[in-house]
Amino acid sequence: MKVEVEYLDRTGLTSTIFVELSLLAFLKHAATAGKGNYLSFPAKLARGIGALMYFHEYFDFSSGWSGFRPLPPHLTEPTDAGDFSTIAGRAIGDFLAKSLLDAKLSFSYEAAMTMMGFPLVGGRPDLYCVTNTEQFALEAKGYSRASISAAAMAQRKLQAQSGPIPVGFAFASVAYNFHGSVKCKFHDPIVPDTPFNERLNSLLAYRYYEELFQQASLGGEGQLVAVGGDMYYSFPLEPGDLQSRLPVVSILLPRELERRLPIESYLRLNRESFIDGNTYIDVDGIGLQVSP
Repeated sequence: MKVEVEYLDRTGLTSTIFVELSLLAFLKHAATAGKGNYLSFPAKLARGIGALMYFHEYFDFSSGWSGFRPLPPHLTEPTDAGDFSTIAGRAIGDFLAKSLLDAKLSFSYEAAMTMMGFPLVGGRPDLYCVTNTEQFALEAKGYSRASISAAAMAQRKLQAQSGPIPVGFAFASVAYNFHGSVKCKFHDPIVPDTPFNERLNSLLAYRYYEELFQQASLGGEGQLVAVGGDMYYSFPLEPGDLQSRLPVVSILLPRELERRLPIESYLRLNRESFIDGNTYIDVDGIGLQVSP
């Protein structure tokens, strides 16, 4: 799927760029973006794949996967349409945070608030994202409407800048026009002088990777596979996790997770993004692979 992005970068320069979002990449980001820690990754992944099954009418497969399509009026249900737009908007925003802003990891903003001891009250953005040197906030929304007004965008910009956690900058991501050529406005940073929070970000990364590996290992030992020059453990989803209607979908986790690392090392578990016909690896090193 091609997404047209109106990108206002941190220097104030506005440009129009086009990014390609594969189906596997969409499912990975839909499964994990802003879901917090209350679900295991296999459960999150099942939810992401479940989104494809539950909302399959919204996906346009007339020529590969080209994007989304509207439902006929007699099948339209506003709540379902709103839920789908929320999932799609966060997935696109999370993908852009990784590909355009060099985010390595992203977490629900509430998870970071809880770790810092803040009460979950007041306005706040959707995601807390971490690069190698900075942390930033991301408000990520999605709408099927064909355009986004300046007033609506201004509201999302304010939301991106809300919340109690000190960040280096903030972005608002608003995806829209889902029933045509998908578009996204991705812009408007703030740039306060905020140091990198090594302790918070390391603890979030440690919990993220440790929980992934522990949950994936519950079904048995993974199989070592090579992807793009790196080694990963492959853990297929359990047969009960939607497999009866889908090809085998496996979770790929970096080989380093087999041993307990120093807490600060989890923050540096970076990978180059990798994609081919049946495999997608995100920059956090977590991937999906489909086999017949």
